[in-house]
Amino acid sequence: MAWLITDKSDVKIFILYLLTRIDRPVDFVTLNDIAVQDGYVSHFDFMIGFDELKETKAIESKKADNGEEMWVITSAGMTAAQTLKSSIMPDIMEKAARSALALISFKHRDTKIHSSIKRVKAGEYVLNMVARDGDDEFMNISLSFDSEHTAEIMKNNFDRSPELVYRGLLGVLSGDINYLADAWSFKPEEDGNG
Repeated sequence: MAWLITDKSDVKIFILYLLTRIDRPVDFVTLNDIAVQDGYVSHFDFMIGFDELKETKAIESKKADNGEEMWVITSAGMTAAQTLKSSIMPDIMEKAARSALALISFKHRDTKIHSSIKRVKAGEYVLNMVARDGDDEFMNISLSFDSEHTAEIMKNNFDRSPELVYRGLLGVLSGDINYLADAWSFKPEEDGNG
C-alpha cells in the first residue's frame, strides 16, 4: 500500500501542487484520477479536499469550448500551494506529479489504442499493442508468449489501463525502477473496486 495522505491540509496542498505541475485546466474526473491514481490520497479525502478548495476559492471552474466544466488553480490557490508547509515528503509529491503528467499526456492526446493477438505457430502467440495520437503512432510493442491464455491476460490489462502500461514502459526505459515500482504499487482492490 502506498503512503496514505490523510491530513486535510496535506490533501489540499497535494491537490494544489498537482494542479500547479500540470498547469492546464482539467475536468473533475481527470483531477480525481491524477490525485488518487498512486494511492497517496483516497477518493473520500479527495472529495473533502476538493470541496474545501472550491469553498475557499483556491480552485475555480471554467467552461471549455465544448461546454465541459474544467478546473484550474486560482492565484490564491497558487499562493497557498507555494507558501503552506506540508508534512508530505518531496519525493512523494514529485512521483505523484510525474504520474499526473503521464496520465494527462495520455488523456489529452485523445489517444486511441488497439491490441491484437496472432498465433504465429504452435505454442507461440504474439500480442501487439498500439497507441495512436490521431494518425501518429507513439507506441507500438509486440510481445511473444508461449500460451494464448497468458497473451489474453496481458491484452486485457493493456486494454483496461493503457496509460499504466505506457507509464511502466517509460519507467523501465528511463532506468527509474523506483518510479516503476511506485506506478504498480497501487492495486485496484485497494481502491475498493476489487
